[in-house]
Amino acid sequence: MIRIVLFLISFSTLATISLNAQNIAQGLIAFLPIEGALLLDEGPAMSELEATDLVLVNDRRGRPDAAVYFNGTSSFLRILNDQLDVNQAPYAVAFWVKAEKQTPTQTLFHVGQDSSPAANTWIKINAANAGQPMSYLSSQADQSAFVHDRTGLLFDGQWHHVIAQRTPTEMQLYIDCTLAGTDSRTQIPVLSNGTFTFGALAGFTSPETYSEFFQGALDEIRVYDRPLTRLEIAQLSETIPVPRINLGADTTICLSDELTLVVPPYKGYDIRWQDGSLGTSFVVSGAGTYSVEVSNACFSAGDDIQVTSIDCTCPLKNKEDERIPNAFTPNGDELNSSFRVLTYCQDILAFNMKVFNRWGQLVFETNDYRTGWNGEFKNEPAPSDTYTWVIDFTYREEGINNGNPVSEVVSGDVTLIR
Repeated sequence: MIRIVLFLISFSTLATISLNAQNIAQGLIAFLPIEGALLLDEGPAMSELEATDLVLVNDRRGRPDAAVYFNGTSSFLRILNDQLDVNQAPYAVAFWVKAEKQTPTQTLFHVGQDSSPAANTWIKINAANAGQPMSYLSSQADQSAFVHDRTGLLFDGQWHHVIAQRTPTEMQLYIDCTLAGTDSRTQIPVLSNGTFTFGALAGFTSPETYSEFFQGALDEIRVYDRPLTRLEIAQLSETIPVPRINLGADTTICLSDELTLVVPPYKGYDIRWQDGSLGTSFVVSGAGTYSVEVSNACFSAGDDIQVTSIDCTCPLKNKEDERIPNAFTPNGDELNSSFRVLTYCQDILAFNMKVFNRWGQLVFETNDYRTGWNGEFKNEPAPSDTYTWVIDFTYREEGINNGNPVSEVVSGDVTLIR
């Protein structure tokens, strides 16, 4: 028998990778990155790892000698490290797999012994069973817990990421970051043996009695002594969380205006608005609360915005008028991005608006009520702060003074938010 030894890297030698304050290396008790680390040697590492008839192949990125191929008849890989005896503790096994359909029943990994009453845990795939193409089982005597994947994704000739784990309350099977199934029985059998075998169902007495060999490739095999978080599952599955969605600050529009809400497209994500419509944009034509959710199998993110609608046909009257906003956000999203009077009244005869900073410097002035301050001072972004505005205007109000011009000066504060 030709044996090939792979390096077993413990968690203490791994680089630290942080994700949302969680160390992805925490609890990692075995990691086989398969970065060409095959040695034709029967050295001391055999006490840690035993591998037979494995061949180096391209990984999912096309890199040569970066994954291992199992021939379906004699290939297997055993991790013998005592640290892997998880017994009753939670655990997780994660790996990339590219399966072939030549053999009907295959064992991806197996922990424990073959004969009752010893505990066993395994993942099997069955190309001939469309209803249960992948099964994750844990059994001991007459107690068993099963999780089935019914999607059949594994037989498309592509790489897929699989995570099988036991939490304190249930067994879980993830495929490509999607939760394929759970079993939440209170008496999930424990493991009595910490030997993890990949690529075959281990025999009770010796490797010669192995059966149900896997045909295909595996890569980046990881074993944890704890379950993984959803963010960690997404990271290992190379699924990128969608960034925070921001529809902008609550805003006010004129009765006759429309507001277009926009979110950027994210590959692999669906965009759904509050009315069930899809797409990257939504046109608002009236007051209300509008929301959007961006989601895929792993993640969802969303935001909502309150839109107020006012009559913009009348002139500005005083500083308490709702047509003068008290805050704006010039952050480039074109939502509430300038400070201006929200009126289009044709009866305004003259208009002047000045904006001052806290030191009394004039930072903006306009004689056009349709022009607003964009938050810049001397062509540079002004800092977040509270600014004072003064508006001097003349208007003709129907029914007062027989339509004679009326002049007023109003003032107030506005907060610039970045």
